[in-house]
Amino acid sequence: MIDSIIEILTDPTQSLAGALLKTQVLASRLDNPELKNWVTNELKGYSDTSLLPEYRKAKANPKADIDDGMNYEVNAPLPVTIFSRRTADLLIKFPIDKGVQSLEQTASGEYGDYLTKQFAEDFSAWLTREAQQNGQRINIHNVRMLIHVSELSQALGEIRTRLLELMLELEKQYPNLEKDIKKDTFDKLHVNQKIIQIMSQVNITTTGDGNLINTGSDNTFTVNTKIIKGDNESLVKALQELKVSEEEIKEIVEITKTDAPDLETKTLGVKTRGWISKMIDKTLDGTWQVATGAAGGLLVELFKYYHGIQ
Repeated sequence: MIDSIIEILTDPTQSLAGALLKTQVLASRLDNPELKNWVTNELKGYSDTSLLPEYRKAKANPKADIDDGMNYEVNAPLPVTIFSRRTADLLIKFPIDKGVQSLEQTASGEYGDYLTKQFAEDFSAWLTREAQQNGQRINIHNVRMLIHVSELSQALGEIRTRLLELMLELEKQYPNLEKDIKKDTFDKLHVNQKIIQIMSQVNITTTGDGNLINTGSDNTFTVNTKIIKGDNESLVKALQELKVSEEEIKEIVEITKTDAPDLETKTLGVKTRGWISKMIDKTLDGTWQVATGAAGGLLVELFKYYHGIQ
């Protein structure tokens, strides 16, 4: 089955949905809820946009009708610099929450070259109040976001690449998985733990934005410390909340001094990923009291916040 998934993923003419459906079957046979949840969200779409991965947030061009008391501009670019960072993010990050089949159809240009998200008028009123509080004498109406369909193609490419990396690693580590899975002696737990570990390494996750980190399926862990970019104190506090040993904390703090992430691909550094893998292994023998299913995604998100690559 892995071979057929890889074959689909390496052929750009084939629908990504086919590979995801086969992956859903694999996840079901392995009883792996983390992989199944991610695949289901990608196929059906994300009903909870707070769970959107970063690769499903497209760059948008906000537009509005702006009245400054003397002129009324229709469909004018909305300057996001007059708003807070949080508000600006709402205006420039377009949530791509539809399932992959819908995205593929839209990305083809069948419905035009641009997608538009129209905001309700009460949002326009809220933006007007914030702008005026920041010294801007304007009234804002008819706010909308526009993205080019190429942004959808980019998101689809990210999904394809992440799934391919996962399958290639599984193929390398378990070349006879399809046959072994049918055996009564097959150890699903061990394979699932490795899948979760690989998912964390290739940044397959369903956790969303925010200062709190929530992850896991049946087990949920929360970090209440606000993770500040580049701030070791907040990083240490967050790891202490997770009951990471002082020795392990000292080790990762030293690693972060030299192990920089790849900002272009939003991938953590090699040494950091190795440390995360080691911590996942510690969940297996009980020396770190966090559920294995939660550990990988939780740590990846924590370090992404620390490095500012959310």
